[in-house]
Amino acid sequence: MTPSVLYRAALLGGLTCPVVALADRPSQDRAKATHVVLGRVENVYVQEGATGANQGCVVEIAVAKVERGDGLKAGSTLYASIYRPNPKAPDLKKMTAKEQKRYLLTVDGGHRPAPAPGTRVRVFLIHSGGKYVGIFPAWVDVLSGR
Repeated sequence: MTPSVLYRAALLGGLTCPVVALADRPSQDRAKATHVVLGRVENVYVQEGATGANQGCVVEIAVAKVERGDGLKAGSTLYASIYRPNPKAPDLKKMTAKEQKRYLLTVDGGHRPAPAPGTRVRVFLIHSGGKYVGIFPAWVDVLSGR
């Protein structure tokens, strides 16, 4: 088969099979992080009662070392904002096809999950508007040891 025939077959298959595409947020480059910090997760605060597709989280981190960025120092605490898919999101089975499509266009996989309290981490953040936001989606590396 020629590449043209394969391309047409793939295109035809894609057009005949209904596929739900999730909204795609472009990944951010870790090199663009304004702050890179080593520390320990102290707590994870979750937005209770969120009714939309995404659920906001704030991760409290005790700073052990600052690798990049100004304004933070060892011994301080920072709060990093991330989000994840909402586990209490509406039931898709109870929506019309039009409602499902509209809803799914607002959903993506969110940030990497927040590690449990006590976990040593390296976080990649952007400081903007007075708050720290995790680089999307790969905002955290879990470090070995406690």
